[in-house]
Amino acid sequence: MGRKLTRVYTVLVEGMSSGLAGHDLYRFVTQSCDVFSHKRLCRAAILAMSDPRTTDREALEGVYMIATDQRLRSAH
Repeated sequence: MGRKLTRVYTVLVEGMSSGLAGHDLYRFVTQSCDVFSHKRLCRAAILAMSDPRTTDREALEGVYMIATDQRLRSAH
């Protein structure tokens, strides 16, 4: 992972561990990360879903929603 992707991933996991999900988590990442891009967020969300430390179902659903939403936005 590159430094920028690692930064987005770290902020995403921090938000998940503090109980954020969905739009609140998206807002937290966009405001907390200076190297934010939709592509990086999508990749970081996919990495977070495959992380064995992530076990909260609601958080995983929120991250999945972010990943699919960002992927659909970038497709247009």
